[in-house]
Amino acid sequence: SALSVIGVPPLCGFFSKWYLILGTIQAKQWPFLMVILVSSLLNAVLFFRVLEIVYFTPRTSSTGDYEHHERAATLDRVPLSELIPMACFAIFIILLGVFSGTIITHIINFAIPGTF
Repeated sequence: SALSVIGVPPLCGFFSKWYLILGTIQAKQWPFLMVILVSSLLNAVLFFRVLEIVYFTPRTSSTGDYEHHERAATLDRVPLSELIPMACFAIFIILLGVFSGTIITHIINFAIPGTF
């Protein structure tokens, strides 16, 4: 989901940013284009920093009253009850991005009367 917010293709966040960028270019609103691009860059920096901390920083354990010993980083197995929803959500984000053109076409045709 972080990659989608950043705007990495073919995820759904890319296409929303793409349409916003095309709209700002057509309207010649260059300050808004810069805001969209800078916000994407800031999102990338912030999300990758979070991912770096989560996945690449060794965990420390609080031992309470016990002595502090150096301990090698360990990985815990993710239970299926947590893994399956995350995988389904990731697949949904990818499919929503791949089929965004079809979805948007049907929504726009339904929402806008035929006179336009």
